[in-house]
Amino acid sequence: MIHLVIGTKAQLIKMVGIIKELDANNIPYNYIDTGQHSTLTKEIRHQFSIREPDYKFVKDTTNITSNKEGIPWMIGIFFKSIWNRKKIFQNDKKGLCLVHGDTVSTILGAIMGRISGQKVVHVEAGLRTPHLFKPFPEEMIRRITDKMSYINFALTNDSYNNLSKINAKNENMRENTLIDAVKIAQASNASAELPEKFILVSIHRYESIHSKSRMEFIVNSVLDLAKNNKIVWGLHEPTKNSLIKYNLFKQIEANPNITLRGLFPYFDFINAISRSKFLITDGGGPQDETRYLNIPCLLMRTENERPEHTHIYQSEFKKENVDHFINNIHSFQALPTEATQPSKEIVKIPIKELAH
Repeated sequence: MIHLVIGTKAQLIKMVGIIKELDANNIPYNYIDTGQHSTLTKEIRHQFSIREPDYKFVKDTTNITSNKEGIPWMIGIFFKSIWNRKKIFQNDKKGLCLVHGDTVSTILGAIMGRISGQKVVHVEAGLRTPHLFKPFPEEMIRRITDKMSYINFALTNDSYNNLSKINAKNENMRENTLIDAVKIAQASNASAELPEKFILVSIHRYESIHSKSRMEFIVNSVLDLAKNNKIVWGLHEPTKNSLIKYNLFKQIEANPNITLRGLFPYFDFINAISRSKFLITDGGGPQDETRYLNIPCLLMRTENERPEHTHIYQSEFKKENVDHFINNIHSFQALPTEATQPSKEIVKIPIKELAH
């Protein structure tokens, strides 16, 4: 059987195309939810009309937003996956366990799959930065999961080349499965209430929100841009808590050119990106989402695992880099995406494996 271990909002969005392909071809699969973002993934399932998980580690009201919550959750899942592995994997000892990306749920899924006798399949494998601990813990999780996997699906040429020394069945899909979710979102005609000609902001990564200096730089950059632009900032709860902790929240809340709102539902987020001047983010998925929509992206990071993307400019937390991006905004255009169907092609390979 094919087992899907998914825990975060981003993972589920990027696996939507694969789930849709499995459903369209009546291929049975076991959907396991680690519950890392259970309230958010429940919303995504509703938006994309995806069925409920076969096994949930936690209730739908759980959303891990801090280390205080995350550590006991992670330990609990690890031991529960050992004790209940037969039930979780439906007594299957020779299946394929698909995990995605570089989250804590990724490595937990790989471990529980291996313990239960499954062959691990890593979707979005091979992404790399030059540094093992940047970003942390994502870079470590990527590298470990790639080495644990029986099949690695790289979604770009660079990622595929990074897997050359990994002893696994490495497959180059040449395009990210995220494109399937974006196409569905675009077709939904979702329309959030937004100002004309605005800059969109989305910040949430661990290394950003737990660094006072980085958050100060981001806020100062946004305040500077707000002098001549409308800003819409979709606030993740941990980001808002970080802004409050570092005494940065009140100054952006008081600015009349900055609109603060909660997380966009995914279809509305895609609509917001497509209508924005550009996106300021520290995320991974938004780099591809802006690429598909040909919207420039200012990346608030010092390292980037997607160096091939021409529409992205890395701030490295330097004002001169932000100024360069703003002054040359029209030069940051995305290259055309390849006419591939990554989710459809990915599903074919596990089916062949299980048929042998």
